[in-house]
Amino acid sequence: MVETGDDCYDGKSENSAFKTLSKAESVVEPGDTVFIGNGIYTSSEIAVVEIRVSGSEDAWITWKALPGHQPEIHPKGWNGVLISGS
Repeated sequence: MVETGDDCYDGKSENSAFKTLSKAESVVEPGDTVFIGNGIYTSSEIAVVEIRVSGSEDAWITWKALPGHQPEIHPKGWNGVLISGS
C-alpha cells in the first residue's frame, strides 16, 4: 500500500491517490488507466488485488507504474495479482 494514499480519496490525482490497489479495482471502468505509485503493496487476502472488471476491445483497462516509480507487489499467498476479468 502507498503510505501517502487514503482509500477515502477520489483517486483521480497523485495528491488524492488511493492507498490500496483493491480500492482502485473497485472503481475502475473500461477505458481507465490505473497509475501505481511507489510503495510496497501487500495483503492478507487471497491476492494483493483481484482484477474483476473487464475492459472491452475499444476500452482497455490499463494498470501501470507512474513514470519514474517502481511499485512492489508482495503477496502473502500465491497471488500478487489475480485476474478474473478479461
